[in-house]
Amino acid sequence: AELQSRLYTRVLKGMIHVPDLAQQREEMTRTRQALSAKYIDRSQLRVQHGVDIRYYDDIAKIIGCHPTFFKLLSERPTAIWHAWFTSWQPLQWRLVGPGRLENAEAKIEELYFTRHNGKYVNRNNPDYGREKPGSSALAIPAALLRWSGLSALLLKAKYLDGFQINERIADDLNNNMRYAEGDLSKGIEHSSALGADPVSDSNSRAIVFENRRARTG
Repeated sequence: AELQSRLYTRVLKGMIHVPDLAQQREEMTRTRQALSAKYIDRSQLRVQHGVDIRYYDDIAKIIGCHPTFFKLLSERPTAIWHAWFTSWQPLQWRLVGPGRLENAEAKIEELYFTRHNGKYVNRNNPDYGREKPGSSALAIPAALLRWSGLSALLLKAKYLDGFQINERIADDLNNNMRYAEGDLSKGIEHSSALGADPVSDSNSRAIVFENRRARTG
């Protein structure tokens, strides 16, 4: 919501110009089509658009506050660790560009420290009351290892499996159609077009959704 508000206020001030209505409708249609192929064409599943990190990265790029490596290197090189090697959080969109906060680095360091140090305070946590393990000297090497593993998976998906690596959800239709074809063999159905309903009764639809949730953890 904060990123959306920042974008909205900059549009009202005339600092950012939005596309015309035809382009906006085309973008929404393409996004909905891609999400329909990934799930089924239902509002409770299309809301996944709003929990995909690419949606927020896209807004940050429009505003000019997306912390790319080169932007950090030129504007705030001391914040490379904060942006790339700590847990994701909205403060990372306050490091560079319009709306940057000078205390963003300190706040991220504070959040990182309290996450790894002190005692567990959530009573539902089995480790409640115990000391946290503390920050490890291997934190950055471990993060680099995770990045390397992720990069290897992306390269495999692109060059060996033939999937596209897209920065926007709206461009995922072809990938999601291939994904849906694989699910059909498992009895999990998807929508292939806007408004399409792959199941005929509410009980079956509930089963489809339960299967989708179970397969994604």
